[in-house]
Amino acid sequence: MFGLDGEERRDQWERWRAAAERVQAAITEHATSAGLSRFEVERAVKKAVRHPEGSSAA
Repeated sequence: MFGLDGEERRDQWERWRAAAERVQAAITEHATSAGLSRFEVERAVKKAVRHPEGSSAA
């Protein structure tokens, strides 16, 4: 079997979940302060991650 299991898997999952919560909070904070919708900001972030060479900050 490949990958993590047991305690290692749970620990990795918790780190991923905590990071995802921080990203969502940052998106919400930025959208609110910039007067944008969360959807617009999240879409811009996804585009920048998928195509970093042609991205600009939202």
